[in-house]
Amino acid sequence: MTDFLPPADPRNRPPESGRKTEERAGPSGGSRSPYSRQLGITSRFKALAQNAPEAAGARAPMRILCVEDSDIDFELMQYALRSAGLAHTATRVEDEAGMSEALAAGTWDVVISDHNLPRFSSAAALKVLRRVEPDTPFLIVSGAIGEDAAVAALQAGADDYLMKNSLKRLAPAIEHALAAANDRRKRRAAQDELRDSLDYLRTVLTASPIAIITLDSNLRISLFNAAAERIFRIDRDAIGATPQSITDPANQRVLERLRDAIRHGPVQNIEETWIRGDGAARDFTFAAARLGEDESAGAVVFVADNTEQKQAELTQRETETRFAAISENLPGVVFQMLARPAQRLLLMPFVSAGATHLFNIAPADFLANPSRFTDLLDLVDREHMFDALNKAIDTGSFLEGQWQIARADGSRRWIQLSATAREANGGNWLFDGIITDITPQKETERELTSSREELRELTAHIEALKEEERRAVAREIHDDIGSTLARMKADLAWLARHHGDNAEIAAKIASMTELADGAVQTANRIVQALRPGILDYGIAPALEWQAKDFASHNGIEVSFETNDEELVLDIEQSTALFRVFQESLTNVSKYARATRVETELFATPTSVTLEVRDNGAGFRAGDLMKPTSFGIRGMMERVRALGGWLDISGPAGKGTTVMLSIPRRRPGAAGAAATDSEQEAAAGAPYQTRSLLDATTTYRQGTTT
Repeated sequence: MTDFLPPADPRNRPPESGRKTEERAGPSGGSRSPYSRQLGITSRFKALAQNAPEAAGARAPMRILCVEDSDIDFELMQYALRSAGLAHTATRVEDEAGMSEALAAGTWDVVISDHNLPRFSSAAALKVLRRVEPDTPFLIVSGAIGEDAAVAALQAGADDYLMKNSLKRLAPAIEHALAAANDRRKRRAAQDELRDSLDYLRTVLTASPIAIITLDSNLRISLFNAAAERIFRIDRDAIGATPQSITDPANQRVLERLRDAIRHGPVQNIEETWIRGDGAARDFTFAAARLGEDESAGAVVFVADNTEQKQAELTQRETETRFAAISENLPGVVFQMLARPAQRLLLMPFVSAGATHLFNIAPADFLANPSRFTDLLDLVDREHMFDALNKAIDTGSFLEGQWQIARADGSRRWIQLSATAREANGGNWLFDGIITDITPQKETERELTSSREELRELTAHIEALKEEERRAVAREIHDDIGSTLARMKADLAWLARHHGDNAEIAAKIASMTELADGAVQTANRIVQALRPGILDYGIAPALEWQAKDFASHNGIEVSFETNDEELVLDIEQSTALFRVFQESLTNVSKYARATRVETELFATPTSVTLEVRDNGAGFRAGDLMKPTSFGIRGMMERVRALGGWLDISGPAGKGTTVMLSIPRRRPGAAGAAATDSEQEAAAGAPYQTRSLLDATTTYRQGTTT
């Protein structure tokens, strides 16, 4: 073959790392390698190429990866393959990097490697290939390889080795290696399939809830799974030492069935009771079949433990009996309702015997028309029920509601429906619950509400009378006692002027004057308590005066703010706000242990809000419900009588907040009491409670005359 070598040997060139040369050789031969044009190999071998045999068959060209540093040897190898009619494409690499890149880029039918390369070797190439593909054929084609090296290569996993001066055997060697690789793949696939099957069978046997046991002809246990060990309380250690025989006389019926299976053929779905060694009785369903053609082969037994199922069935029957007894005696109707919200369909496929009493319809008649329930509701309640039903479905909450129904006899009853929802198939929902007759409760509630309204009106009327009485008493004290004391002081002053020279008389006059002043102050306090005259100047000045008066007497800082200094309300509202403020401050002094109180009065065109906050001890949740909390109840009743609300809040240790809000009414508005004093206030001449000696407290100037 050296006669056909080109003049210049390309192996004398410097090596190029990772260089690849690819040539596609079809049945017609024909080289496309760029190196073929450079070296003129095609022209050199033109005569031989013309005599190359045609490739046979329509098999796809074989992909060959060649680890070779010589272009000449690479071309000769391909010529040998074309001469043998082996259609192929070939790629040449020279080192490990090039080989790894080629293996990562695609799959190869065969890898052919030179034994010794400047930067690589056949042993290293074989390791690179086996890391990626364990079955791809690997052939060594070398100009010089020793017998020991060849044997070592074959032992390492190479399929064959050839000498470069004898390439006629290359194509048959490749075919043989491909067949061997295919056999290896088949064996590996079969082994993997067998391993998977064994793993699958082992998993099934281990996880199976059904006991699987094999018995010999003497009914001795040979194999069993975990379920059998658990169900029958089989001693695994004892079985391993000496096969355990099933011979308990208490289980003769089962043993005879097993012997029948061994002698005559399979038995299926036999239900029996098995008495275990610990004396426990278990309900079984079992099947058995002979393992071989004769009795000596024994049998395999499949056992399902139905004890819990039997107990569940018994419990279910008892539950159904108990439920039937309870539902028949309940003062209501137990029902199941099927709802399809998208079509607004509502059916009751089950109602208890209570339907006769509540609906005046027999259960059989009711179930004959499952949509009858919605017909009992009027249109408004029907819509409300569908709204409640959709909300229960959307939020996953209970379906609850109170509606009226028109019974078959024409009477109307109030019902309360309570049910739990669970989703069924096809977009349907099932509701299980109870319907009770709450007509008596509704009537009681109506009577109670009416009584409360009457009581509230009576309370408001009493409070109004009390305030009116207080004003009248205050007026009487002011007009009668006040004028009397004033004249008495005037007379004492006259006596002092005319008889003051007598020391004894002067002392008596001074003593009487002091007593008169004390009586005046006492009367003033009574008048202020009965009906503070400061209210005549407006609610804002009255609240601010009360705040300062409380601060001066109790040593607690009290602030007051308002957005309307000129706020004018009718006397009833002003008095209610003032009394609530007084009671709030009283509670602060008694219970709060506070050092600061903040008060805000906020008025809008439609409402008036008063907020009183302290920094005291707060209160516990049950304090508001004490039977002796008359002050708080009084505040609430005053505010409710005016159509407002009152809220008291304050976590323990964080102070207390009293907030109330009432609709704003101006003097003379509809619903306002028109007393004489209020008429005077509306006319711009407010009634003023004067001091008994015409000592007028001028709030805005902060002076006392």
